[in-house]
Amino acid sequence: MTRHLVIVCILILGAGCGGKTSLTPEEVTAAAFDDLRGAVAAVIEVAERREAAVALVDKLESDYRALRASVLERRTRIRALNADYDASRADFIALTDELEAGVRDARKATSVTQRAFMATTTPEEWAAISKTNTKTMQAAIAALQAI
Repeated sequence: MTRHLVIVCILILGAGCGGKTSLTPEEVTAAAFDDLRGAVAAVIEVAERREAAVALVDKLESDYRALRASVLERRTRIRALNADYDASRADFIALTDELEAGVRDARKATSVTQRAFMATTTPEEWAAISKTNTKTMQAAIAALQAI
């Protein structure tokens, strides 16, 4: 009897866990940006500033995607060059200089947009939005680290 009960419990637990798929880091980030847009829409009452803030969240997400693409390109191209046994030190230096410049520019664009977004809010609005913004940035950073 106890043995059957244990088997039934195991089957129920297995069935409950089956079929669940976890979200990718990119899906988590997209949802976080959607949450940030929702927080902005709910908190900022002045329509003109609300529209500007939502547009900056859109730009921030676009900047994040460009940064992610730069980081992914850097990883892919460095791996490809590393696999080339004939690659010289000069090849590595030239490639890393080029790729680091792209990543640096993408980071700077993201930072500038983030500051512009913060500037569109009042201190009270920012206090209400900042937790959601932090969660969004944490999701974006986690997705970058997952590359």
